Amino acid sequence: MTGLVPKYLEEIQVSQSANENINRLCFQSDGFLHNEFDQSFNDACDRRPKTLKKIIHHLVSQNLTAAKIANKLNLELSSSLIEYLENLEISGFLNRDYSFPIGQEKSKTSAFRIKDNYLRFALKYLEPRKVSGKGFTSKTSGLEQLPQWLTISGLQFENTVLNHLDEIVEKLNIPISQVLTASPHRQAAKTRNRGACQVDLLIQTAEKTAYVCEIKLRNEINRQVIREVEKKIHVLERPRNWSVRPVLIYEGHISTNDQVEIGQYFAKTLKIGDLLREP
Repeated sequence: MTGLVPKYLEEIQVSQSANENINRLCFQSDGFLHNEFDQSFNDACDRRPKTLKKIIHHLVSQNLTAAKIANKLNLELSSSLIEYLENLEISGFLNRDYSFPIGQEKSKTSAFRIKDNYLRFALKYLEPRKVSGKGFTSKTSGLEQLPQWLTISGLQFENTVLNHLDEIVEKLNIPISQVLTASPHRQAAKTRNRGACQVDLLIQTAEKTAYVCEIKLRNEINRQVIREVEKKIHVLERPRNWSVRPVLIYEGHISTNDQVEIGQYFAKTLKIGDLLREP
């Protein structure tokens, strides 16, 4: 929810639970983060704020190409719309992820995602409740009861990983100097390939190795994650001289019954919570 913004983290009281902190900071009218979005957004987006806000709203639950954003806004894909997207990117609200097919360092496609985790949380959960006057308390409800929380929390976790790629690559023991590209990858279905797939993070190195990274946030992770990654690797287009190695970047608990199988399948695994606890 904080997006690891230091000032936001400073407001957290360690004696309170996550639900209690979020209720106090976000859902109370005098909470530090209750009106933070309105203030920061209005300060950064003084030109066409309504249009810019509409753009961001369409990205709350999914990442979209510029063409799809234009379609949802019932607008032409014009230079003005591209300028709006670039302004949101410069302001730190959005990130433009370029998709690099294996073996290529030039990209023809890209998608926009909300970069700021607090921004997504505010648009999805604070704005509707400010209009209705509803909040939540740790005694009656919590994060798990918020609409689409599992989906949104997954996007937030993926976003946190993508916003700290240098640290992630380093912890995976992949030499930074060898990395050619590192970004999410989307493959469209074509007559000449095996179908569409979406890779959370694809890291390509000068050694002609492609790391297919699955970013997973679950209370319990079981062998199903292997089937999901196997399917992606099966349909993923790549030159014959490239090797593919599966990677699991996760937070949660790996099922005791599946620990050995998961450990043997993935070339590398990285638990984000362990990084947060490092001195």
